Amino acid sequence: MATVKAVIRKSKVNKHGECVIYVRYTHREKWADFSTGIKVKPEFWSPQKQTINSSRALSKNKTNQELIIERTKNDRKANSQVALKKEEILGLVRSLQLEDSEPYADEVKRKYSQKEEVKESIEELNNALIIPLFSAFIDNSSKSRTTTQSYKTCRHHLKSFEIAYKRKLKVKDMTIEFYKKYLNFLSREYVNALGDRGLQDSTSGASVKNLKVLLRHLKRSGYPIPAEISELKVNKVTPPIIYLIENEVRALVDLDLENNKRLEKVRDLFVFNCYCGLRYSDLSRLSPYHFKDDELCLRTHKNMSDVEIPLMPLPLQIAKKYNFLLPKISEQKFNTYLKEVGKLAELTDMVEQVSIKSGNKEFTMVSKWSVLSSHIAIKTFITLCGEKGVSPKTVSEITGKSVSIIIKHYYGTSKSTIRNEMNRAFG
Repeated sequence: MATVKAVIRKSKVNKHGECVIYVRYTHREKWADFSTGIKVKPEFWSPQKQTINSSRALSKNKTNQELIIERTKNDRKANSQVALKKEEILGLVRSLQLEDSEPYADEVKRKYSQKEEVKESIEELNNALIIPLFSAFIDNSSKSRTTTQSYKTCRHHLKSFEIAYKRKLKVKDMTIEFYKKYLNFLSREYVNALGDRGLQDSTSGASVKNLKVLLRHLKRSGYPIPAEISELKVNKVTPPIIYLIENEVRALVDLDLENNKRLEKVRDLFVFNCYCGLRYSDLSRLSPYHFKDDELCLRTHKNMSDVEIPLMPLPLQIAKKYNFLLPKISEQKFNTYLKEVGKLAELTDMVEQVSIKSGNKEFTMVSKWSVLSSHIAIKTFITLCGEKGVSPKTVSEITGKSVSIIIKHYYGTSKSTIRNEMNRAFG
């Protein structure tokens, strides 16, 4: 008959006079011992009850009351751990029986060793450092340069968090508690290169979004990511839609930049894209092979969809100006130089900017030229299409963006359009 009981080996006492408590499994006169990791002095061990009672030698008086309470509490915890180890061994015995295997001592020992190896493996995965895992993820990513850069920004935020809290983040740290502390760090404590404290909600939200991408990847790779990953919330901030009306585009076209080739190339690229609506990753890689019979034909970099854009006279004129080999410039420099162009073209209409930190909104009015970027060319294209009666579905086919995204994030409505529609409805 199989038995499971707790024992100590009195012959093996450490320098503190303590013995390790083992759970001994016996079957068919053969046995195997399993360490509980708990140590006890032999005089405090009860072989009959298989429990620790370290206060048995203390007199029950007021002087010893606190000591008795403390020892009793510690004994109860240790005895519970011994009981759990017994249940663990009995569980292994039952699993062998369910497999129609005889629960010999060596078989139980084998099962136990396998389980311990799994525990060690899980522990190793739990203790894996997040930053090296993130670096490996970035190195193996096939995403666009822009997306990869956003991953690197998120990694930088995590490194800054580690420095601030003087700890290395591990897989097991990825919990709701960490998320709350991390989000508070980004919105209130993070200091950027200019010395400004706290990130915009949109920026901290993007960082959390990219962190979720990493955690989903790690979970698919077998890392024990806590279930709370689905609870990580991303702050979504919808920025105002800023675009150029046709007269403003014309002001850029009419700007004399003959003596400033640097700004002339930027102006031409921007105006060209106000009538094509390409992402900058596609605009920057155009070659003469993409121009066919007054159309622009290419497969988009982000979603690998084929688009065909009929070229109107103005963008076609710009393309011919450069023999269909448009200027190449980094997006960062493009956005910087574009603001110079906008200022020279006197695009001084005021637009409202919203700054949100920790849910607090701050509104400021700025000149339109100061917020010009490559992205505004896409919004201008989509808005111009809408005002000229091009359906959202057609715009979706051209830009590769969904109709809902176009309407929510890209399609602006000019004052004249609003006034005309209101006059038609109520005039």
